[in-house]
Amino acid sequence: MAPKYRADIDGLRAIAVISVLLFHAKVGPFTGGYVGVDVFFVISGYLITSIIIREMRNGTFSYGDFYERRFRRIVPALAVVVLVSGIAGLLIFDAESLVDLGESIAANAIFSSNMLFHSESGYFDGPAELKPLLHTWSLAIEEQFYIFIPIVLMFALRSGQNKLNRYLLVITVLSFALNIIGMNYNVSATFYLLPMRAWELLLGSLLALSLLPQLTSSTSRNVISCCGLAAIFCSVLLFSPETSFPGIAAVLPTAGAALIIYSGMHGVSLVGRMLSLKPIVFIGLISYSLYLWHWPILLFFKAYSITEISLNQTLGLMAFILGISILSYHYIEKPFRRKTLLSNRQSVMRATSATSVVALLIGSIFIFTDGLPHRFESTYSPAEIAGDPEWERWGLCEKMSRQGEGGGDFCLIGTPD
Repeated sequence: MAPKYRADIDGLRAIAVISVLLFHAKVGPFTGGYVGVDVFFVISGYLITSIIIREMRNGTFSYGDFYERRFRRIVPALAVVVLVSGIAGLLIFDAESLVDLGESIAANAIFSSNMLFHSESGYFDGPAELKPLLHTWSLAIEEQFYIFIPIVLMFALRSGQNKLNRYLLVITVLSFALNIIGMNYNVSATFYLLPMRAWELLLGSLLALSLLPQLTSSTSRNVISCCGLAAIFCSVLLFSPETSFPGIAAVLPTAGAALIIYSGMHGVSLVGRMLSLKPIVFIGLISYSLYLWHWPILLFFKAYSITEISLNQTLGLMAFILGISILSYHYIEKPFRRKTLLSNRQSVMRATSATSVVALLIGSIFIFTDGLPHRFESTYSPAEIAGDPEWERWGLCEKMSRQGEGGGDFCLIGTPD
C-alpha cells in the first residue's frame, strides 16, 4: 500500500528551498538560509526510510526498483543543469575557471562533488562563489546515503525491530559525534562529507521508525509544529556564514524539520495546514528544479555582468529562475518520473551510464586542454587592443601582478568584496 501523501512535507520543502534561494541571492536578512539544505536532509531521510521499510516488510523491496526511482528523480534534471552550465562556462569563463568547472562536471558524473569541493575550499570562502555546481555537494551526500541505507536496513530488519531501532540510533549518535569532533579538526570535511552529515538524514530515518509516541491531541501537535517552525526561522534569520556550522548549530534547523514532520504523522497541525496551502505546496513540488537552477543562473549572471547585482536585477533573476524551474519540473522531471520517457529499468540504467560518460568526457576536455585558453583570442584585433586605454590599463595591472606589486584600487574590478 502506498504511503499517505503529506502536502505539509512539500510545504516544508518550499520553506527549505526559499531559504537557500534568498541566502544565495543575498536578499533581506536571511543570512542563515543555507540551513535549508539541512531541512532537505531530514525530509529525505524520513521519506526514503519510510519507503524502504514498508517495501521490505511487504516483501516487495528491490534494489533495482529502488535505484531506478532514485535515478529517475535525480539524474535527468541534474544532467540538463550540468550541460547548460558547461555551455555557459565555455562562453563566459576564463581558462582557469573553466578547468574548475570541468572538475565539477566530472565529479558530478560519479556522484562525488562533495569530495571535490571539500578538497578545494570551504562553502563560505570567496573562491566557492565562483563554482556554478557548488550546490550539488548536497545531492552527492544524498546519493551516497542512498547507497548504504538500504543495506543497513536490510541487515537490521533481519535481526528484528528492536535491533533495527538500536542500530540506527547508534549510527546516528556516532555520526553526530563525528560532526561535533570534526568541527575542532577539519571544518571543511565536517561540512561536506557523509560520515559527519549522515546523522541529519538518519534523524529523518528514526522518525520513520515511529519510535516516538503518537500525538493524539491537536494542542500537542500545534505546540510541537510551531516550535519546529520557529527553530527553522531562528536558524535562517540568526545564523550567518560566520556561524560555526554544522557542529552543534545544525541541531536547531534539523530538529525544527523533525518536529514539523513528527507533528503531522498522526494528525493535522496548525503549521501543517499552513504548509499545505496550494501556493506553498507548488513551490515544494518544483523545489528540486528550483534548487538545481538557482545557483548557476545567479553565478553566471554575476560572472557575465561583473558589476554588483542590483535589487531590480535580483528580482528579475528570481522571476526567471522560477520560470525555468517550472519548465524543468513539467518537461524534464515529470516525464521521467512517470515513465513517459524511458519506460523500463534497462533504458534508465543505459541512459544514466551514457550521461555519466558524456559528463566525464566534457569535464576531461575542459581539464586536459587547460580550459581552452585560446577561445577569446580572436575577439579583438591587436590594433583595437593597442588603441584602447582600458586594455592598456589591464596590461599594466597584469604587469604589476607578475612583478608582485599589487596595484591597489587601480586594479579593482567587480564587486567590492
